[in-house]
Amino acid sequence: MIKKPELQKLLNISRSTLGRWVKAGHFPPPAHVINGRYMWHFQDYKNWLANKNPKSR
Repeated sequence: MIKKPELQKLLNISRSTLGRWVKAGHFPPPAHVINGRYMWHFQDYKNWLANKNPKSR
């Protein structure tokens, strides 16, 4: 699992940008929200990244 701050660092984006991407459907929604903390499966991030830039495979 990867937490929101870690994901923001990997993507080099702000919290609000990540929120906009999720809301617009440009990024997968969080897999879990525990005590107000958003978390994604790392594989979801990797899949999104691979589909976003297919030349990097």
